[in-house]
Amino acid sequence: MLHDDQRCVEENYLAAGNTSNLRVQAEYRNDADVIIAAGWNKSRTGMALLRLHSEWDRANKPRKPTTEAIHALAATMPENLKRGDGTVQQLSKSRRHEMARAQAQAWYMGEMGAAVGKLLSLASVREQLSQFVAKSRIEDAAEKVPAIIAYWLDQTCHQCHGLKFLRVAGTPALSTKTCRACGGSGAAPVPLGQDGRRIANYMDDCVSNARSSLQRRLRA
Repeated sequence: MLHDDQRCVEENYLAAGNTSNLRVQAEYRNDADVIIAAGWNKSRTGMALLRLHSEWDRANKPRKPTTEAIHALAATMPENLKRGDGTVQQLSKSRRHEMARAQAQAWYMGEMGAAVGKLLSLASVREQLSQFVAKSRIEDAAEKVPAIIAYWLDQTCHQCHGLKFLRVAGTPALSTKTCRACGGSGAAPVPLGQDGRRIANYMDDCVSNARSSLQRRLRA
């Protein structure tokens, strides 16, 4: 596929990574030029992240639990919960729905982790982010780095699925109620508080530097 100036850098890099023709041609720029420019890029972390995102675009992704599936799961939950001390707690409908949503989200994140774990560039990204985390004196890197990578690859709000508004119960139509989970932005909040934001911001900065370097070399 030929290099297209109308596409963004990520699209050109994705196309180049999937091409079967890497022959350099002097008459015009093509996918081979993109790969060469990537090899000269000084932002190792940024290029590793671009490769990871390219692989994620091609990967088989888990399907997010739908509102209907969560409602169905909530309907199967018992109305009473026996505690460890022998007492019984009555669960309201809203409480059962909240538990169902949490269970569905835990399942999705587990499937997401399995899908991300198959990406070839993951090891390189984790290694370089772990070095940043160590230099920044952020604790629990082994848990935080994988969580932020998963968030970075899929930042869609898991409650409204990026639609910004909640659905009308039992219908595919959207209501006028703004999604509280994302504040109507359609994007999930960055996990892990201040540490999560520092890592995510670093990743975005690295990608921005890598993108700028690619653009300069391709224009040259």
